[in-house]
Amino acid sequence: AYRHLKFEGYTHVVICGLGSDPDPEVVRQAAGSVFHALSAHKWTAAEVEFDSVTTSKKTASHFLRAFTEGLIL
Repeated sequence: AYRHLKFEGYTHVVICGLGSDPDPEVVRQAAGSVFHALSAHKWTAAEVEFDSVTTSKKTASHFLRAFTEGLIL
């Protein structure tokens, strides 16, 4: 969901829920949704907060890869 607000110095915020037990495919699809939201508003830059998605370093690397794939596919 896109929101116009002032949050910790940011004017525009996109929040994308992943559910209670996300897997790499969920993360990949979420990244695609985020990309489309950014594109629809013609944003050329974004910062992604990816903390608290997982506590496992192994899973984190899989999720980051899936997120990247979702952005470029």
